[in-house]
Amino acid sequence: MLHVTFGASPALIDQVEKEGFASWLNRQIPVSNDSTSVDFFSSRGMDAIDTNAHFRNELNFDAMIWSQLLSQGNQVRKRMALALSQIFVVSLTGMNLPWRPQAVGAYWDLLNIHAFGRFRDLLEAVTLSPAMGAYLNMRGSQMGDPVTGRVPDENYAREIMQLFSIGLVHLNIDGTPKLSNGRPIETYTNADVEGLAKVFTGFNLDYSGVREFPSPIPGPAVPDVRLVRQPMTSDPSRWNPPSSRSTHSLEEKRFLGTVIPAGTGPADSLKIALDVLAGHPNVGPFIGKQLIQRLVTSNPSSAYVARVAAVFNDNGRGVRGDLGAVFRAIALDPEATDPSTAQNPLFGKLREPIVRFAQWGRTFGAQSTSGAWKIRDLSPEYLLNQSPFRSPSVFNFFRPEYVPPRSQAMANNLVAPEFQIANDTTVASYVNYIWRTVEDNVYWYDDIKADYTYFLDIADQPLKLLDALDLALTAGQLSEFSRVTILGAIESISVSSPADQNGKLQRLRQAVILIMCSNDYLIQK
Repeated sequence: MLHVTFGASPALIDQVEKEGFASWLNRQIPVSNDSTSVDFFSSRGMDAIDTNAHFRNELNFDAMIWSQLLSQGNQVRKRMALALSQIFVVSLTGMNLPWRPQAVGAYWDLLNIHAFGRFRDLLEAVTLSPAMGAYLNMRGSQMGDPVTGRVPDENYAREIMQLFSIGLVHLNIDGTPKLSNGRPIETYTNADVEGLAKVFTGFNLDYSGVREFPSPIPGPAVPDVRLVRQPMTSDPSRWNPPSSRSTHSLEEKRFLGTVIPAGTGPADSLKIALDVLAGHPNVGPFIGKQLIQRLVTSNPSSAYVARVAAVFNDNGRGVRGDLGAVFRAIALDPEATDPSTAQNPLFGKLREPIVRFAQWGRTFGAQSTSGAWKIRDLSPEYLLNQSPFRSPSVFNFFRPEYVPPRSQAMANNLVAPEFQIANDTTVASYVNYIWRTVEDNVYWYDDIKADYTYFLDIADQPLKLLDALDLALTAGQLSEFSRVTILGAIESISVSSPADQNGKLQRLRQAVILIMCSNDYLIQK
């Protein structure tokens, strides 16, 4: 269950136990996104152009995204959307766009909308997103000019192939590389990048219905927020200023064995290109394996990848790229659900910091006392060392193929992606972070409070408390050594009677901290 959610409250655990995991999951997948960035920003006046300068205050984004991960909406859909955000990476870092918080918020919304839809539709929505257009330079890319030597920007063309669809080498359905003379076969060449880059010329922000206002602080005029919530357009009359001609390349476009004839316009060129990419046989194993890594285990077997890729290719009703079916296949696969896998040392993954913090919030009913969710950027090493949509590059905080040097993972030919952001500093910082969070002694946010009522009611019974927290936080996977150690620690905290709320709170907090810093918790099985 923790593979597909951020956290399981006691009430949710009871619900799933009564309904059955598969039945519960099937009911969750169709549930629409009921909390959006637009709702958050507009309800708090953050779409206004005033001296608060919301159009450039990135902390507004942190407040919005953490409110959703810690507390709000359909967390199954949001769990998938977060996984997709680590494949289709957009980051606030280095983005040249007005209304950056709202632009990336709109991108988060579209990932939620398409999380369980068709991959082809997701790929188009990502491509035309103003946030992606600004982040990977597709916005404003122009056709080549032999006089000036200008060429179309190749950044998005390269990344949509390398990271968002087909990867670097041809794959078998089980995710293993296809070989020629013992070597992997590359999926594309630089000529393919050049040809595909022509497809992505002639798109820019859509100014339809958008007004500009004098900046309330020193600086240029500010367009209204609608600008970053509308998909980019190839219609020059909707740009600012309107253009008398398109900047889309009308040259022949050759890539991946496809030829788009000369004279083909931007909309048709884009459709053909995205159809080719989404239909490539690599997509199922390439995207499927990464989703397994983000949700379940860093090193899925080739058979697991093949089963998921087969569902991507055909959901059983002749539909390709049904991400809801893919998600279901990942979550219900025997490798994900068989209790024996918890004993397999090759199975599992390091819980990433975002998921740990979100689990704390979901398990213990975190809420903002002010309703403002005053949370800062948590990506510095001395804090959480990771924060949503603040990746330092398009390659995410960690790469799916990362292998820690001089490690047991390397010795056993395994990958361990999340360990790319684990080092002596960040491991110690996490312990301090979770201690301050649970002890309600924080300085990076001051209005996020947990509701420990359910667990406080049993905190005078150490073993019962430990069992409940073990179930909620680690799915009952604490080792005997950890249980004995933690039980001894919390029993040492005096609770004079069931009415001793201070003693029970100290005992509860100590138990939560020790569990969330234990190896049994940090390695998700």
